[in-house]
Amino acid sequence: MKTNLTFNKEKIIRFIGSVMLVGALYTALVENDSNYILLVFLPLVLMDRTFLIPLLFTIPLVEGVFMTESGASNAETIAIAMVAPVIGYDLLRKNRVNIPMKVLALFVIFIIMEIVGFIVYKQHPYISKTVAAWVNLPAVPVTGKTIARVLKLIFFIVYLKLLINYGKEYIYKALSLYRLLAPYIILAIVIYTLKYGIVAANFGGIIHFGGASHGDFTASLDAIAVFLFIAIFEKRKNYFEKVLSLVTLALLFYLIMNMGSRNGLVSFIFVTGISMILVLAKRSGSMTFLMMLAGVFAVAIAVILFADSPTINRFAYQMDEANGGERVDYWAAGLRAISEAPLFGMGGDETSSLYVVSKYTLVEPHVMHNTFLEVAVEYGLLGLLFYIIFVFTILRWGYKSYMYAIKTNDLVLAAPAVAYTVSIFAGLFISRVWETPLWYYLCLIFAIGTLWVFPQTKFSFQRRRKQALPSTTEPTYAYAD
Repeated sequence: MKTNLTFNKEKIIRFIGSVMLVGALYTALVENDSNYILLVFLPLVLMDRTFLIPLLFTIPLVEGVFMTESGASNAETIAIAMVAPVIGYDLLRKNRVNIPMKVLALFVIFIIMEIVGFIVYKQHPYISKTVAAWVNLPAVPVTGKTIARVLKLIFFIVYLKLLINYGKEYIYKALSLYRLLAPYIILAIVIYTLKYGIVAANFGGIIHFGGASHGDFTASLDAIAVFLFIAIFEKRKNYFEKVLSLVTLALLFYLIMNMGSRNGLVSFIFVTGISMILVLAKRSGSMTFLMMLAGVFAVAIAVILFADSPTINRFAYQMDEANGGERVDYWAAGLRAISEAPLFGMGGDETSSLYVVSKYTLVEPHVMHNTFLEVAVEYGLLGLLFYIIFVFTILRWGYKSYMYAIKTNDLVLAAPAVAYTVSIFAGLFISRVWETPLWYYLCLIFAIGTLWVFPQTKFSFQRRRKQALPSTTEPTYAYAD
């Protein structure tokens, strides 16, 4: 009697790659060494290009734990340099489709804004001298930072073009892969933080994730929580994945309540709201009612369990006794700086924000803790006007992809839009102009919009006859697994 054993090569490669990624991630965290992730980065991308998106999402998320006394980690920069030849090779092979001109124009104007910001900064030499004196440096290396930011913008243009040319199947598979990996990645981070995180004595024991800012870190974790909601409620029969995602979501909330971040808590509530709208939009009324009832019970239990948690304790202290906290002082200083240099700002570098806080307040110098205000301080009201247009355009494209995902029941297509919306919402309370996860999300939003939502753009008229849109009634799980 013969038995025919069939193996799905793609699934086997993806399984091996997933084990390598999660194993390398946890080892890197425990050993406090980013080289473990970098060692598997290029092999994973060469094995399967769909690992590129999960890796680019993950490295910035955990980079804070690799910070040293000499400065920030360069893990992400090294990873991009490693993968650059692969991206270049792929673009030589797949270079038929261009980025829509309106989208490309936004990136080009951003580059121009950065260059103008550098010129303006050079007209305020006292800022560089003042801030450099704080850290015993002859000057702030703003020229190198400006070049790095311009190169980063060019990389995002290339990355967006690559995503569009990889096509629908690639993006869908990559997002589906991250939906599968998200619980394991978040679990690795949560377990590491609870076991090895530095516990401060204030507010009942705030836990720190290495040298990462708790506001940025928790907001980034909250952004990818949308993948957990999708895994839990998506109409798939992988019950292990659903239970694992639910447990991970609960542990993520537990971690946030012990990190003392008001921004993390508010962002978690926000991502829960828009994710639940996404996953329940096409469910029955009875299902929606049951989920709302379960939500009420979950909130009641959370209030009882975490009433004395570090996050709630710090939240209460900052609001009641500290009159909102030092953020109010940062914002007041920023508004005064705008009145001093309204049109072009103080110069395109974060040290401009540090300088104005030290000049106009008595608190420790810090960035603005508001992305839009920081843009206004550094690039002026003209820069702020462009940045608002830039963000509004991304949110508009994101909303279209969000609604398209609901219509087609392809929920992973909405994940980048939800993640970006949560991230920019968090930017109302922290400074996130150059946070790379936001740029990866917006590149995916534009790619999804170009390939799925706005197929009427100029480049795709001939392609539409050859490549039909996915059904509006059936999810495209054929792309997934």
